[in-house]
Amino acid sequence: MTADVYVLPFAEIHAGDLPLVGGKGANLGELTAAGFPVPPGFCVTVRAFEQGLDALPERETMWRELEAIGPTDAAAARAASARWKPRLATLPLPQGVAGAIEDAWRTLGPGHAYAVRSSATAEDLPSASFAGQQDTFLNVRGREALLRAVLDCWASLYNERAISYRAQLGLSQRHVSLAVVVQRMIEPEVAGILFTADPSTGQRHIARIDATFGLGEALVSGVVTADAYSVDRRTRRVLHRAVADKPFAIRSAQGGGVERVPLRGPERNRPALTDVQVTELTELCGRIEAHYGAPQDIEWAQRGGHWYVLQTRPITTLYPLPEPRPNDGQLHAYFSFSHLQVMTDAMPPLAASVWQLLFPFGHPRTSLENPYLGVAGGRLYVDVSFALRHPLLRRLVPRAVGANVDAHIGGALAALATRPEFQHGPALHLSRAARGLAPVLRHALTALAFPERGNVASQQVRRIDARIARFRHALDAAPSLGARLDVALTTLATLLGPEVYPLLGRVMAGVLADTALRALARDVASRADLVALGAGQQGNVTTEMGLALGDLTDVARGQPAVSAHLRRLDLDVHQRLAVVGLPGGAAFLGRWQAFLARYGARGPGEIDLSRPRWHEDPGSLLSMVVGGLETGEPGIHRAQATEWRHRAADAAARVLRAAGPLRRVVLRHLLRSVRTYLPLREHPKFMLVQMLDLVKPVVLEAGVILTARGALDAPGDVWFLTLPELRSALAGVPQDLTPQVAARRARFAADARRTPPRVMTSDGELISAQVMGAWVPDGAFGGQAVSAGVVEGAARVMRRLDDPPVQPGEILVAPFTDPGWTPLFVFAAGLVTEVGGLMTHGSLVAREYGLPAVVGVERATSRIVSGQRLRVNGDLGYVELLDDQESDTPAPAPHTS
Repeated sequence: MTADVYVLPFAEIHAGDLPLVGGKGANLGELTAAGFPVPPGFCVTVRAFEQGLDALPERETMWRELEAIGPTDAAAARAASARWKPRLATLPLPQGVAGAIEDAWRTLGPGHAYAVRSSATAEDLPSASFAGQQDTFLNVRGREALLRAVLDCWASLYNERAISYRAQLGLSQRHVSLAVVVQRMIEPEVAGILFTADPSTGQRHIARIDATFGLGEALVSGVVTADAYSVDRRTRRVLHRAVADKPFAIRSAQGGGVERVPLRGPERNRPALTDVQVTELTELCGRIEAHYGAPQDIEWAQRGGHWYVLQTRPITTLYPLPEPRPNDGQLHAYFSFSHLQVMTDAMPPLAASVWQLLFPFGHPRTSLENPYLGVAGGRLYVDVSFALRHPLLRRLVPRAVGANVDAHIGGALAALATRPEFQHGPALHLSRAARGLAPVLRHALTALAFPERGNVASQQVRRIDARIARFRHALDAAPSLGARLDVALTTLATLLGPEVYPLLGRVMAGVLADTALRALARDVASRADLVALGAGQQGNVTTEMGLALGDLTDVARGQPAVSAHLRRLDLDVHQRLAVVGLPGGAAFLGRWQAFLARYGARGPGEIDLSRPRWHEDPGSLLSMVVGGLETGEPGIHRAQATEWRHRAADAAARVLRAAGPLRRVVLRHLLRSVRTYLPLREHPKFMLVQMLDLVKPVVLEAGVILTARGALDAPGDVWFLTLPELRSALAGVPQDLTPQVAARRARFAADARRTPPRVMTSDGELISAQVMGAWVPDGAFGGQAVSAGVVEGAARVMRRLDDPPVQPGEILVAPFTDPGWTPLFVFAAGLVTEVGGLMTHGSLVAREYGLPAVVGVERATSRIVSGQRLRVNGDLGYVELLDDQESDTPAPAPHTS
């Protein structure tokens, strides 16, 4: 096919021709070639559009102006459209293009009416449909009207909504082109839209149909209420039908264009489709979905007993299904491991693949894949189906997850567990699971019964350091990259194995002791004392990191020249850290390097191997140092830590005095266990992030090698392989991985914009549940109370760690908080997060620091704005807005690696 062709009939077009005929045109050609009933037509190609655009001498000026429009700048998009769209509409149609269109029109039949639709090259893609962004013209009759409609379609590429949509998706305004579909009009008796999956629930086996009399334009434009049908595609049964009052139909007008035709009497309320027709249509559209291998949004028409397909596009709003897919024919349930890890950003495939290897359940240690930890939309999902089918676990698991991890997840799992699909079928063998957990439980019970003396936390850190040193030595001793990769994979696969059981047992002992302590002391301790009992614990590696950062900040605070230089926002991070020549600069830099030597493997989103660590990109770390300088109070962090320890000791004394003699003995024992073992809860993750930091150079080296071999375009493309693919690529024959990487990059960019569900099924249904809790005042935002107390203050909304940091007395509002956020807790007066539970990181640290905290507050970072005064009620679990300021600024685009 020559590049300078101006017109192509549908019969000569296939899916691969999208760059030439746009998404709509490529799909219509593909459907025609596959034998589906598509009214005949042709495409005016992108080459014709580009030829026409050559007549606009200021096109470079236009593109520069469009490229400068920000994703939320509606006024700029409106102004640009008003300036450039009329210019495009009045361009002369090139003679060769006009002649090619006329020839195709005459061949197809000049006596017919035609639908003329825009078909952009960035349209009907798997990640974005662009539906309705450009214009459509119906019942176009005659040569002049057809040529005019083509020009108007071209101009519609630069209407306000299309410009804004591209800006929001970060697509190039310069490189999007337009083709035009010219299709013979069907004057239908009934027309409408069918989704082969339910776009509201995500269920893949439910088809949704909207239907009305006359042209489907009535539905697309939203001027009539359609009849609505739901169909179970597995049983061909119509599950639901809603027949609307249809006051009129849109039909073709005599002289061109369309008109409203009133419907009277019984016709207004007659169903547009019979059940037999619904079933026929669903089967036809199911074949279209099977052809494309993905759920489709299909426009259809019916006339004289015949079905016609007018266009199809992928349903881009569906959340992806977890991979690997189950193959046992059972419905599976998944909850978000990413929410449990309080890092809900999308991960590239290799980073997610690492977690499938790390996950300690469900696969042999020699396997690099895991059927029980899936990946959907770049997030991690645990298959909890076998637990929900067990009579005991279906009650215990939702409660445990809801109480300790995320109340929304617990509620959704509880709702799923009542469904018939989870009352029978393959279930978890409780005895087998108990045997697997027995070693950890044995260590936990031993620690509970006989709490160790001495500084247990420091001993654990030394053991972790020794294990990391052995791992580093093994990597250094490996003779080749392939051998280093094998060492890395073997170590990760066994990281949570027997060697770490004693540590996990001690952590479990701390959690069990804390739970028992709160239950046993509830009637003799105030709520404030119960919270204070867990505060000020020494030995937690994450809170120790926060104190070390405070010490580092104090070093800078004591040197005015260093402090002033670090605040210079006109310099980049590395320039601001070039302080060695300043008075006190060497001392600060020494402490800075010592901090990175200990904690440099940490950083925001640290469970994602592809994310920069602080020693690679210290920007967020420096922001926290600078934020700390604003307090002007040296030693405040150490003073607060001392105060928390005193509060804990005083609370313990009051609780023990209030208890009877026997209970006092038990409480004293539990208190000792809590103080000894609960600080260890962050040690496993501290070990993990340091291990990942040693694995990362191996992965990056592999990227360099594969790029040198020509398998990848750039070393960073390695993140878009999985671990099995990486091992295969390094060991096997040369191969070109670039097409696969390009597709995954595009999918990752789309996934980064998605909001991940907490719970979903293997059929794609997104499960939600109301969190049952205390009364929430009108206008307040409900959540889960995880750290007691009530505090008022100004909000500081931080969507990312490099946002302006929280200041003393402000309430931190964040999507989640992982250990990289811990240093901010020293300054915050309270905490509000969108994700979290009683035992997730932010909640635990908030209790240690005595901060009132509410987690699981839906859309907190978009419903609250910085500076707005809040009241955080950590006793009852809600957040009140104390002024009426509302957020009119959308959240920034998610991070993409």
